[in-house]
Amino acid sequence: MSDKPLEFLLYGIQSIQFAVFPELGTTQDVENIRMDLAFDVTPNERCIDVLPLLRLEKKGGEILVIIEVRVSFKISRDDWPRLLDDDNIIRIPKPLAQHLGVIAVGTGRGVLYEKVQAFPRLKELIWPLIDLTSIVKSDVIIDFSEEE
Repeated sequence: MSDKPLEFLLYGIQSIQFAVFPELGTTQDVENIRMDLAFDVTPNERCIDVLPLLRLEKKGGEILVIIEVRVSFKISRDDWPRLLDDDNIIRIPKPLAQHLGVIAVGTGRGVLYEKVQAFPRLKELIWPLIDLTSIVKSDVIIDFSEEE
């Protein structure tokens, strides 16, 4: 792949899931923070979708808050072929995957902030800072042959 940066734009933001259970406690009751990051592609739109998921749990695993967002990035027409390993395989280079992940997590942080404002016991809740280099450790490879 060329060293030239890929051109992309933020194409869409969607809340996939959001649930709060304020009756279970407040932010002081959070014992465990789980964060996952998934990647998907929509080849016919030249989009990479990044899906950060945050779960805040009480001791014992009861969920206090869960949120997942989909942040879509449209890759330029000229740069899309640079991501193709094969006809049906996309390879997202690790630095790009980490960069898109940082943008998606930051977007999720803003969505979470706005959504919890309706819950006085959770208003101070903020999506914690996450070191995505510990989550995205290699290129992301997506086989979309069965999607089309």
